[in-house]
Amino acid sequence: MLGSLSKKNFFILVSIVVVGVIAYRAANKTTQWTDSASLTTDISTMSFKLSGFIKTIAVDDNQLVHQGDLLATLDDADYQIAYDQAQAALLVTESEVEAAQRSYNILTITAPASLAAAQAQVKAAQAQLDNTEKNLKRAQYLTNVTTQQELDKLVAQQLIDFNNYQESLAALQKANTVQEQLDLAKAQIKGFDGHVKKAKTLVAEAAKNLENTKIKSPFDGRVTQKSITLGEYVLPGQRIMAIVNHKPWVLANYKETQLTRIKPGQHAVITIDAYPNMSFDCTVDSIQRGTGAAYSLFPPENATGNFVKVVQRVPVKITLNDPIPQHLILGPGMSVLATVHTHE
Repeated sequence: MLGSLSKKNFFILVSIVVVGVIAYRAANKTTQWTDSASLTTDISTMSFKLSGFIKTIAVDDNQLVHQGDLLATLDDADYQIAYDQAQAALLVTESEVEAAQRSYNILTITAPASLAAAQAQVKAAQAQLDNTEKNLKRAQYLTNVTTQQELDKLVAQQLIDFNNYQESLAALQKANTVQEQLDLAKAQIKGFDGHVKKAKTLVAEAAKNLENTKIKSPFDGRVTQKSITLGEYVLPGQRIMAIVNHKPWVLANYKETQLTRIKPGQHAVITIDAYPNMSFDCTVDSIQRGTGAAYSLFPPENATGNFVKVVQRVPVKITLNDPIPQHLILGPGMSVLATVHTHE
């Protein structure tokens, strides 16, 4: 009787093992899990583009911040002075352009009138000179009725009229350069326009530098690794803190033999070691082309030495379907158990 009971127990045990193996294989066909997974997210290293002394620090370690929130500022006194100087230089340059344009406008009106006046003056001087010369010739011919005093007076008048005529010709020649004067005025205005553009560029640069004395959060997240104090001198590009995005995802390193059934879009569930009693619905986002080892600093070289085949792991990105509650203390690097439902 004892022997029959032992045989019966043996068959029961074998049946349980067989059922367990069948169930395990069935489960493996519909789910793929790994504990080689962790949370990850975008981490932005914050630094100033300028050098200077820290004036204000607007955040504390691990503080929740939103996109656009002020994080810290530099002493902006020197940059404010540079901006004011650039603005003043721009005003001076613009006034010079305005004065040059006004002079050009006046010249376009007065130059033609001056030319017409000079031409009329030449004609009048020419007529006066011709008339005087005729009178002088008549007086020289009628010597019997012309006194020496009258003759001397006509000679003196001829000289005066000749000089007036020469002066009118010189004035006309100067007035004929009106086009050259207009071209020169245009060139001056064009040169001033270039100065204005340069001045505006300097103002924009000074304004940008002034704005760069403030550093703001690029997205919603948490402040980490804050490493500055008030009054500290910092250099351009020096790390002062980091902002951890509050929207993490999971990087699960599945064995390459598990990838046969894993595809983007499949439903997944994760549990986080810090909160083992909570589970989160997720979706397979994408699968990396290449193993993690292939992108390491020293990738394996199987062409040399003795080869031992090792199952490789491939990173799979899994995104959470719903936002993580803010009261949970989560961050990149925390361990995760990831399960993908393949439904096969």
